[in-house]
Amino acid sequence: MLAAATGVVGLSWLLLRQDRFDECEQLAATTAAEVEPRLSSASPGQLAVWGELLQRVASAAMRNNRPQVAREARRMTATAASALNTEHVDFREHWTTFGPVTAETKAIEDLSLIGDARGVLRRTDDGPVGHKALKRFGHPSRNNWDRHRLDVARAHATLGSHQDAMDELSTVRRTSPEWLRHQRMARYIMSDILAHRKRTLTQEMRTMACHLGVSG
Repeated sequence: MLAAATGVVGLSWLLLRQDRFDECEQLAATTAAEVEPRLSSASPGQLAVWGELLQRVASAAMRNNRPQVAREARRMTATAASALNTEHVDFREHWTTFGPVTAETKAIEDLSLIGDARGVLRRTDDGPVGHKALKRFGHPSRNNWDRHRLDVARAHATLGSHQDAMDELSTVRRTSPEWLRHQRMARYIMSDILAHRKRTLTQEMRTMACHLGVSG
C-alpha cells in the first residue's frame, strides 16, 4: 500500500510539473483519503506518505488559485508532520522524506508563489527550518532543501539584497551544481540580479551567470 501510494506521489509531481493542477489535486486528494491513517496508531511510514500526498494537494491548489483548499491541505500536512516530530525516510517501505522541516519549507514556498518576499524571510531560519531545529528534527531531502533556499534567494533578490541572494545561490551550487544548472528559478533570480544590480558585477556573479547560462 505504501509503495503504491508513493507511486501516486511521484505521478502527482509529474502532473504538477506539467501544470495539470486539477488532475494533480484530484489524484493526490483521492489517494490521501484512501490511505489516511489513524494518528494514534499510525506508523511513521504511513504518516510520511499521507503527508506527502497532502503536500501535492496543497501545491496544486495553490498554483491553481484555490488558496482555501491549499491552506486546509497545509494544515493537515502540519498535523502529519507534528505526529512524526522528525524527518522520516525509509526506502524499504516508501521513497519519500517527510517531517516538520519539509512541511515548513513547502508552506514557505506558498508565500514565495504569491510574491510575499518579506513573509518568506520572516519564516526563514526560524521555527522548523532554523539551524537549531534542523539538529532536532533532521534534514529534509536535498532537493526540497535546495528548492527552499532558492525561495529565500528569490526573496532577497526581490527586495534588492543582491549579495544575500548570491550567497544563497552559491551555497546551493556548492552542494548541488548540476541540479542548480537546470532550475528555471535560479536563472530567473540571476537574470533579476543582472538587470537590477547598479554596481559592477562581482566575479562571483559572473561565474554564476556563466554556470546558469544567463546573460544580461
